[in-house]
Amino acid sequence: MKSWFGPIDGLLRTATALLSYLAVLWIKEEFGWTPPFLAAQAFAVVVALALSGLASTRIWKIPSLKLVWKSDKVVVEDRVFSIRSSDSRKRRLITHEVQAPDRSLLSWILMRRLSKEQVWLYIRVIPDGVFHLSEDMSPTNITFQMATAGFEHNLPDLDQVGTVALTRVEWEPVSKGLPVRCKVKYALRSSSRRGRALARLVHLDASVKAVELS
Repeated sequence: MKSWFGPIDGLLRTATALLSYLAVLWIKEEFGWTPPFLAAQAFAVVVALALSGLASTRIWKIPSLKLVWKSDKVVVEDRVFSIRSSDSRKRRLITHEVQAPDRSLLSWILMRRLSKEQVWLYIRVIPDGVFHLSEDMSPTNITFQMATAGFEHNLPDLDQVGTVALTRVEWEPVSKGLPVRCKVKYALRSSSRRGRALARLVHLDASVKAVELS
């Protein structure tokens, strides 16, 4: 989330640090605490930074979901995942995990409300027609659907922390053709107005940004 002055989280952290610093100085004056000047200033700064960081991670941090790709149980950390036309099926079979990290008070409230809505994760491949995507296996609580340019599935456990959903999808090249790189786009969808509004507040963190056919 951004404002005219930069990220809102940065503004809140700065404001919290400044107010904490002033509060420590006020307490020092109120109770007549008179340590050496530099020691008092250093203590005030340390307390201000600690409170600012704690508030940022435990109070107002926006909700997020981490999207993890695994190939043969190995996490894909590269921005571009390469698939060769001659790769075996095992290589093309990708496990897509949706993980929910530890939450702040704000993100806990928002995700609790969002969990009451029908929410779907949509993974879109651009351009369309390079890969044929098909589901191999998903848990019984996951509803998987093919889309025009990718696939989508529901997110049934948004009020939980850890792995909230996973699917196994085979990325099969339609034809050998020429080398091409497909962008991968992620989005949250909901059929309700409130669900769509809440979904816009969730940050989707995915390391894989593109799939390359070579």
